[in-house]
Amino acid sequence: MQSDRRPTPARIIGELLLNHPEAGSLLRKASHWRALAACSADTTRRRFEAAQAARLAYEELGHRLEPRRRHPINFGIGLLLLLVLSGAAALLLGLLLVALHGSGPRPGWPAVSEHTRGSMVFGALTGAFILVLTAGAAALMAHMEPASLLVARRRWHRARTAYEEAVEIEQADAEAAAIATESWLGLVRARVAAIAAGEEILAETTLALAVGPVASGRPQLSPPDGPA
Repeated sequence: MQSDRRPTPARIIGELLLNHPEAGSLLRKASHWRALAACSADTTRRRFEAAQAARLAYEELGHRLEPRRRHPINFGIGLLLLLVLSGAAALLLGLLLVALHGSGPRPGWPAVSEHTRGSMVFGALTGAFILVLTAGAAALMAHMEPASLLVARRRWHRARTAYEEAVEIEQADAEAAAIATESWLGLVRARVAAIAAGEEILAETTLALAVGPVASGRPQLSPPDGPA
C-alpha cells in the first residue's frame, strides 16, 4: 500500500460518511441522543438540588414550629376530621330543632308534663352530644400541626416527584444514547476491520476519533479533501 493512501482515522471516517448510506444518519442520531442525555442529566441534577432544598426548608420549619412535636396530627387529616365533626354537630342540632318544633301537645298524646319531660331528656342528650363533639373538635385543633408545615411538606413532595420523573427520563435517554452510539461505533469497527484488519492501534484511534463528534454534539465529520 502506498504511503499517501495509507488508511488514517480521519480518512476512514471521512470515506465512511461519504460512501455509506447510513453513516451520516447513525452519527447524527448518536449525537442527538447524547445531547438529550446530557440535557436530561443536567435537569436531574437541578431537580435533585431543588428537592433537597425543599426538604431542608420543610425540616427547618418543622424544627422551628414543632421543636418537641406536640402537634402530631397532620393538618390535612385534622381538617377533614373537623369537617366530619362539624357535620355531625350540625345534624344533631338540626334534629334538636326539629324535635323542639314538633314538641307541642297533640290530641290523644300523653299528659303535657310527660311530653315535656321527654323533650327535655332528648334535648339534654342531644346537647351533651354536641358538647362532646365541640370538645373533641377543640382537642383536635389543639393537636393539629400548623398549616405552613403542610404547605412546605407538599412543596417537598412535589419537588421529589419531579426529581424521580427526571431520573426516569435520564435513564431512558442514557440507554437510547448508548444504543445509538454503539450502532455508529459498530459501523466504524466494521469499516476498520474491512480495510485494516488486525491493526489494533489504528482501530482504537479511529474509534476515539469517531466518538469525538458524538460527545461534542457535532452532527458529522467532513471527509478529507486530499491525502493525509
